[in-house]
Amino acid sequence: MTDDEWRELKTKCENLKSAHQPNNVIVSKDLVPDRWVYPEIVTLIRADEITMSPVHSAGKTEQKLGYALRFPRFMGYRPDKSAYECTSVDELKRLYDDQFIK
Repeated sequence: MTDDEWRELKTKCENLKSAHQPNNVIVSKDLVPDRWVYPEIVTLIRADEITMSPVHSAGKTEQKLGYALRFPRFMGYRPDKSAYECTSVDELKRLYDDQFIK
């Protein structure tokens, strides 16, 4: 991202800031951000692989590790999608399993 794009993102996030963690956001206590924002900006991310993670909360349970993106890269915004149309945990699990099919 360019410096101007970072400034634009900061402005967008300022307009979405929240004093508290939004109800529909789950984050590991080890990854709590400095500033909470409502999840309304949708991005396209590509990664080299999906790995199991003791820190990340996507799909994490007491018996199972969460999922993490290894070497994620920002590819752009998806203004045509809402936050509720993003990749689900079920889709992430399928993508994780698909990595091992030869």
